[in-house]
Amino acid sequence: MATTEISPKSAIINIRTSNSSSLSIEIVSPESSANLYFESIVEDVGVDWPQLARTLKIDEQQIRTIRKNIQNDINEQCREMLNSYYRDSGKSFPKWKLVEALYLSKMRSVAEKIQHLNLAESANINNTGRGEFWF
Repeated sequence: MATTEISPKSAIINIRTSNSSSLSIEIVSPESSANLYFESIVEDVGVDWPQLARTLKIDEQQIRTIRKNIQNDINEQCREMLNSYYRDSGKSFPKWKLVEALYLSKMRSVAEKIQHLNLAESANINNTGRGEFWF
């Protein structure tokens, strides 16, 4: 569970973890689109992507379908899960929700990797549709 105070440039999120402890974190560009950060975290999430999917409330059937359709490529499975969630959420998946989900999935180091990045201002989308990020 999280409480959030958002301003255009940063947000303070208070997250209550499963062991009843509380974290207070600051996020830069909290309302920027989460999909800008997918490529920065896919490899770090790795085999733990189903846990992140469950935190995002993706059902087990969809997780099985992703595993079945994309075999032997964990990073691509993670990428597909994130992109699928982004599409299903009506493209209203802000960065702060991704960071919150990473913390709640016990992926603190991955969350910390992106919480201070400001890729929203520096994203350069190439002709393949994938983002190239310079930071």
